[in-house]
Amino acid sequence: MNPVTPLSFMNHIIKMVPMGDHQHLEFSALFKHRVLSLLSDFKLVHYRPSVISAAVTLHVMKHMDFGGENLDSCKNELCGILQFNKEKLEACYQLIRTSLANGNNY
Repeated sequence: MNPVTPLSFMNHIIKMVPMGDHQHLEFSALFKHRVLSLLSDFKLVHYRPSVISAAVTLHVMKHMDFGGENLDSCKNELCGILQFNKEKLEACYQLIRTSLANGNNY
């Protein structure tokens, strides 16, 4: 049995986000890159893989300028589907932004 990781949620999340095929490929590549670059950040151990995955999703969507004003509705939808609260998602998202801004994006 394989352990659950943030990458385990990628396909599930991609199916929820309406994008074209090319955008799905770009999203998938950016998602994987961000998750793998964050593996060494020990501060993320406080968050469930689903929360990390959702926060990375928001980060990638913002990077791709996808969602725009709908980013808040995406947050709500992710929280509802993956069953965690918005505060945890926001805290994890801020931690990821800080971590990637400080150079942990190999």
